[in-house]
Amino acid sequence: MIKLILLPVVVLGSFAGTVALAMLLTGSLNQESIERLMGTETELAAPPETASQNLSGLAEQLKAKSDELAKLEQTLKEREAQLNKREQELATLRTEVEAIQKQISGSLEDENADRSVRLKTVALSVSAMKPDKAAEILGNYPPEDAAEILQEIPDKNRGKILEGMTPEFATKVLQSMRESMM
Repeated sequence: MIKLILLPVVVLGSFAGTVALAMLLTGSLNQESIERLMGTETELAAPPETASQNLSGLAEQLKAKSDELAKLEQTLKEREAQLNKREQELATLRTEVEAIQKQISGSLEDENADRSVRLKTVALSVSAMKPDKAAEILGNYPPEDAAEILQEIPDKNRGKILEGMTPEFATKVLQSMRESMM
């Protein structure tokens, strides 16, 4: 007799264990599913009024997030406007710098042209002098300047002027001439 009672209990226990294991593995084993299996379902956890309160709370949170997003978008637009303004200012400054560079370059070219004219004028005056007097006058110039002046003088006169200079100064002038040709 015990066998008759024990056998159905074991079969029902095995079945319940198998169902519980299957629910556990699928992730559906929770309080609600256990109550459904046992046949003792409870009433809904929240009355309809509480659900509407939850919805209104969620709506308020959504509105707050929406307002925050709108503020962030406005901040982003302001920063983009500032960035565009800075880029325009930078472009303006870049244009001004380029104009100043062109002006400086033009001034340097004018200065070089003026210097070249002055050197030619001095060279013309020096070449018209007697070689000894020209050597004496060029001896008062720095060797680099004397070399530039001598380069403007014809070869025949240049040699005579160099002969009238002291050997040390003539050497420095010739070195300067050689360096300027390189």
